[in-house]
Amino acid sequence: IDLDKIKIQPYEKSSAMIAMYGNDFVEVGPRARLKIYRNFSFGGIYGLQMARIEEIKLAFLRIKEIFGEIDVEEPLRTEGFFFRKGKGIGVYEAPRGTLIHKVVVNEEGRVEEYKIIVPTMFNIPLMNKTGDELGVRMYDPCIPCATHEMIK
Repeated sequence: IDLDKIKIQPYEKSSAMIAMYGNDFVEVGPRARLKIYRNFSFGGIYGLQMARIEEIKLAFLRIKEIFGEIDVEEPLRTEGFFFRKGKGIGVYEAPRGTLIHKVVVNEEGRVEEYKIIVPTMFNIPLMNKTGDELGVRMYDPCIPCATHEMIK
């Protein structure tokens, strides 16, 4: 992902902010990931639910694979932790889609700036295309907290 291509702007159809990649609206989340990495081809709301189910199956297979590698008796700790001034960007594929954190920290380790780009910001413009209130909720369960109004 080229972070310089991500644009954040107000969405004219709600009070939410949206994210675009370049000049395009893009879908993020289970269906988008499976389309890229597994040639997943189901469309619509049904396809989105099928993608979620497929990702759950893949997660359980991965858990089964690595479970034997975990030593629960081994101590878990972080040593030599120190603070320094800097900035960082973290990009994570969360269950709902691409999640991006940008942080600036001062010499004392205090956060001076923190910005989050959440999956809903990418998905909002695409959800309106369903034209269906149920479809919108199925598309992204976080939509009730992300916006005050969806206009048809």
